[in-house]
Amino acid sequence: MLTTLGKWTRSHKIIITSSTNPHLNLAKELSLLYMPKSDENILYLWRNAPTVVIGKHQNPYKECNLEFMKKEHITLARRPTGGGAVYQDLGNTCWTFLSPKFTPQHNTGVIVSALKQLGIDSYGTGRNDVEVDGKKISGAAFRKAEHRSIHHGTMLFNVNMANLSKVLTVDQSKLQAKGVDSVRSRVMNLVEIKPDINHEMFCDAMIKEYQKILGNCEIIHSSAEDFLQNEDVKKRYELLSSHKWLFGQCSSAKVSFSKRFDFGLFDVTVIINNGEIQDIKVNSDCLVNEITEDFQMKLLKCIKSKSVEPLSEYGQLNKEMVETLFKWAQKELGKYF
Repeated sequence: MLTTLGKWTRSHKIIITSSTNPHLNLAKELSLLYMPKSDENILYLWRNAPTVVIGKHQNPYKECNLEFMKKEHITLARRPTGGGAVYQDLGNTCWTFLSPKFTPQHNTGVIVSALKQLGIDSYGTGRNDVEVDGKKISGAAFRKAEHRSIHHGTMLFNVNMANLSKVLTVDQSKLQAKGVDSVRSRVMNLVEIKPDINHEMFCDAMIKEYQKILGNCEIIHSSAEDFLQNEDVKKRYELLSSHKWLFGQCSSAKVSFSKRFDFGLFDVTVIINNGEIQDIKVNSDCLVNEITEDFQMKLLKCIKSKSVEPLSEYGQLNKEMVETLFKWAQKELGKYF
């Protein structure tokens, strides 16, 4: 099945990085994709600190629990390829095949053979995933550039499944947004069938299988500092870590939250366009008009200042009620500024 890869040209590299910065690692990957034309084939092995990586056309407000991510210091990243949202941490290996030819079936064969080498029987599926006993252990996405194609994905060996479940779960009753839904799949960690497996073990197996087919490769070990010395990588890193790239790709979202206090029900709707809060509307049955009007005014100031700081300001009139209301709103709105 894999012998057809022998037709590939004989210029090959394997890049392994100690960087766990998702934006930087994706920037390096993108830089490799857009290198000048060559016959070079590259295997790039990397992993990220806790991160949610969404597809190019996805809406983070729809795919991610942004509040949980902020609380747990989980980074948001957006890749330049399609596909769904995935949670990654140090219990996951990212693999990337770059080649002048588009050969995803061959690449999947390398992965399956590497796992076989470790005593794990796996197989590729029609959705470009790799599974073991009907459970997904690896997902993939693709992209073609002018001179090179990219086939990249993940391998779950010991991912924090509790975080995976929480971070990709959004309260749909509170959210209406446009975007491409992720396909929720049954997943499993490889430690469930091979308790001693880790990132280094999987990478070693991948390197052996890659070289078994393509011959000796130049093996390059790189750090984050090494990546940042490259001006093209640095430029792409600045783009992929920017607010515009992360949030500006999404069209719109409408987020609502409400709470009933002793003095009335308050329902707040936040309108988001291109990653920026455009409007905040308040509906309430509170009998004290001054509270509702002051609340709406302060929320508009929040938009202007791009912070929840205006909600820290309130006078003595109806102080106890206003303080309770404003502190609640600060907590709910904090994740959007």
